[in-house]
This record gives sequence, C-alpha cells and structure tokens, in this order.
Amino acid sequence: MQALRRTGILLLLLGIVWLTAKQLAKEPETALTVTQTKDALAGRIAWDEFEEADPAALLRELSEENGGEGLTLPEDAESVYYASDYLMDVREFLAVKSADREWLSQLADCLLARAERRADAYAAYEPEQSRYLSQAVCRVEQGMLFYFVGKDAPEAEKIFEQLLKTAEEDNSVKN
Repeated sequence: MQALRRTGILLLLLGIVWLTAKQLAKEPETALTVTQTKDALAGRIAWDEFEEADPAALLRELSEENGGEGLTLPEDAESVYYASDYLMDVREFLAVKSADREWLSQLADCLLARAERRADAYAAYEPEQSRYLSQAVCRVEQGMLFYFVGKDAPEAEKIFEQLLKTAEEDNSVKN
C-alpha cells in the first residue's frame, strides 16, 4: 500500500514538472497587434492595391476547400484581412492573433494549400499572379499568423520580422 501511495505521488509530481516545463517552453505571445502590423505595411508598401475584406468570408472559403472542415475565428482572435478587389489580382494580406497556436498552424496549412492550388490554376493565363502565389509568405510567430501574397511579399516579411523584434525588445524592457 505504501509503495502504491509513493508511486502515485511520484506520478503526480512528474505530471506537475512536465506541465510546468511545457508552459515555460511555450513561445511568448507578442505584444504586437494586427492593426500595428497593417499600419506598418501600409506605410511602406503599395497599399492602394488592397481593400479591407471580411476574414470570416476567407475562412468560409478555406473551410469549403478543405472538405467542409469548419475554420472559425477563436473567441480571443484579433484579425485583419485585405485583398485586391480585382478578380485576377491575387494579392492579399491576413494577420490573426490568437492564443490558440494549434488553430493558427491549421490556418497556415490551409492558406498555403490554397495558395498552391491557386498558383497552379493561374499558371497558364496569369503567370505573374501565379508567381506571387508561389512566393506567398505565411508565418506563425509568437501567437500571430502573418500571411502575405503579392509583389511586395519579401519586403512585407522583413517588416513583420522587424515588428516582432521591436515588440519583443519593448516587452523585455518592461519586464
């Protein structure tokens, strides 16, 4: 009986250590907001090519493309979505911030699969648009998904990296 009690206590302690280690190993959430990300991009790239769009509509489209698997924004999500209003222009920008990292990763996978399918579809008649889709930037960092398709994708990614770095530095100064 005593050995059983010790084993139970040991398992409980191991579980607590494992959960604590898992929590400590978690990537910190950025203080960066999706609005700050959008504003930084708007100040440095050709933003007149984008119009604000409904992120829920994009998620419905992604859900339909993935066999009806429902993608809905988590309750804590903050999002912004911009796309070209011209059907033959594939440029888009999506930023989503959420504590649900698994959901963000699932969304990233769906976005990249969609970009690949669209690149194949555009290849024959809009090669430039197909190239933009093939070079789509999709990253999940510190609780934020960043997705950008367009001629300015490399510059947009650099801006995002700098924003994350600045937010991280600001956060470490506060702590």
